[in-house]
Amino acid sequence: MTENILKRLRRLAKKFDYEHADEIQNELKKILEKNDLNDESFNFAVALDFAITKAFAKKPIIENFTKEQLLEGIYELAYFFVRRNLDGRAKLILSLAEEFIKNEDEKLLYVIKLRFLQMMTAFDTGDTAETLKNYNKLVRLEKFIPEDFGFEYYNGLALVIAQFFQEGDPERYYFAALKYADTETKKLIIFINLANYYYSKRRYKSAINILEKIDDNAYPTIVGYRETLKLKIFLQLSDYKKAAMVVQKLEELNSRKEWISDWSSHIFLGHYYVMKGNIQRAKIYHEKLISSPEYKINNYMKGETLILDALIKNSEGKNFEGLKSAIKAFELLHVYKVSSPHIEDLLNNLLASIALIFKELIEELRKKDNYTASHTLRVSMISHRIARKLGIDRTHLFYLSVGAMFHDFGKIEIPSEILNKPTKLTPEERAIIEQHPLIGAQYLKKQDFPKEIVDVVMLHHERLDGSGYPLSLKGEEIPKLAQIVAIADIYDALTTDRPYRKGWSSYEALKYIHDHGKDIVRKEIIENLELCAKEGIPQPYELGFEEIWSEILEELLKKQTGHSPV
Repeated sequence: MTENILKRLRRLAKKFDYEHADEIQNELKKILEKNDLNDESFNFAVALDFAITKAFAKKPIIENFTKEQLLEGIYELAYFFVRRNLDGRAKLILSLAEEFIKNEDEKLLYVIKLRFLQMMTAFDTGDTAETLKNYNKLVRLEKFIPEDFGFEYYNGLALVIAQFFQEGDPERYYFAALKYADTETKKLIIFINLANYYYSKRRYKSAINILEKIDDNAYPTIVGYRETLKLKIFLQLSDYKKAAMVVQKLEELNSRKEWISDWSSHIFLGHYYVMKGNIQRAKIYHEKLISSPEYKINNYMKGETLILDALIKNSEGKNFEGLKSAIKAFELLHVYKVSSPHIEDLLNNLLASIALIFKELIEELRKKDNYTASHTLRVSMISHRIARKLGIDRTHLFYLSVGAMFHDFGKIEIPSEILNKPTKLTPEERAIIEQHPLIGAQYLKKQDFPKEIVDVVMLHHERLDGSGYPLSLKGEEIPKLAQIVAIADIYDALTTDRPYRKGWSSYEALKYIHDHGKDIVRKEIIENLELCAKEGIPQPYELGFEEIWSEILEELLKKQTGHSPV
């Protein structure tokens, strides 16, 4: 009878939303009136009622309970949602417990368990800050962990270390978890996680050896994880014959109701079909991913899906759309200190494809105006070097590099006779030229490029004193990235020969910028331009596209180091 009551409560929990809130509470009332609940069922009921009360502004129907009963129940309710891949609900439930545990003794078991579940839910949804906050609390409590929670504790810490820290020893924690694995399924979970760790280190043979220990009679979800990991490995090894056999198994598993399909299987099935040239099939898996409720809350999943989208777009020749997805993927995935091989390789490939797009852009500009093409490259290089001196983070360094490459893109629409006019422009011609930031920005905006990139293109001719164009912005109204490109643009224009004047020396250009700088950009940007000039900025035409962009890509792809507090 007790087991049946718990099942009824769990069925009610599945309906957890505003629409069913009254129905759940009415059913809870009936269960409480007609049954004596054991501790587990009562705690679960308390947590469910409390969650409905807080989340949907309802009156509570259970009022007599202890804090420990509530928190034990919240753990079980949140864990119930986690097991069903309902991480958004789990995260909501756990957030309701925070006010109760923030001042509690951190060594209490129910506090440890809630912190652990907060860590793992954040981990699963790609919330880096929340994951590491709870990890740093939990890793100090190892000696207080009871044996019956050892498996969960050590396995969870190992997963976080493997994902977020360059240094650290996840194997130690996985093997510790294995000692507490009291069921065959738990042992197989460790095998899967260890194999995934070996995969991340490109130790493919070690990963395959572990996966071979899992037979087809295991629980379908375990078999599904095994096959997904095999597919990842075979794709990395370009072994498409073995990959095809795995795909057949995975697609059969996906058709079975008892397997709660893992989103990563859809990612790699999509990759497989892109590589086989079956783009329509890849799109089916892409659609499954973006229509999943988890897609909205899981940044890691979103980043992986965007990489798949970029591959699909590039395969269709839609390079600008592929670039857009690649930029968003880079923004989401670069925060992870330890990337899986496929992410590292794909980011390498995607950034290389971005460079190829830019190379084509430069050639297109060169047909229109050779000066603008060469100028674009030099401005990109100078902007990138200034930004590095300023300590700009990698996401914004990426935005800057892309924005600088597009900063004069709008000139494609300007008549060649105006762009290449050897004499002074008329006021009418000047007005036409001054439209190029808007033309370029409008194009990128239509392509849904990030605002930071669009702003660089639109605002790189604005000046601190309001004398710039096209919006006559002043001071802090002008984004920092746009100011960096602005000063690089000015420096290169001053030091380059033009039909109507000879280029200045670096000294002359820097003196002019120093004398007029307060009206142009922030002082710190000028100071860092001067530092770059002292170190040496190549003169016009000394460097080609490959030399300039190899420097930029090297910085963007540089491994970030993460030091484990273990």
